[in-house]
Amino acid sequence: MRTCIRLLASTSLLLPVGHALAFPDGSTVPSADEITKRLSDHVFRVKLANGNTWRLDFKSSGYVYIDTSTGFRNNGKWRTEDGKLCSRMQGSDEACNEARLFEDALHLRRVDGEVIKYLPQ
Repeated sequence: MRTCIRLLASTSLLLPVGHALAFPDGSTVPSADEITKRLSDHVFRVKLANGNTWRLDFKSSGYVYIDTSTGFRNNGKWRTEDGKLCSRMQGSDEACNEARLFEDALHLRRVDGEVIKYLPQ
């Protein structure tokens, strides 16, 4: 997973011009409870600026499963804090990402600074 994180972080140099580096104007900081309710037992799609996609399946048991369009798969534990989604995927340390709500959608800031939108599947 560390290799994948390094790979994902290194692709920031290849991101197309115009990808989101800021949360949408008017977005709000959700409470830990709001994030948990929004994610628990739901599946989301994420499209990255480089065109790759992720499928994320959040279980209320605290586990998350990820499948990517590049064939990468992993799982781990997730939890929330006010304004943050934290996860510890197999083979990696825990990481916490800033989260915001805008127009009924959850947005997260990746390690490389890209802001992504979780779209319900």
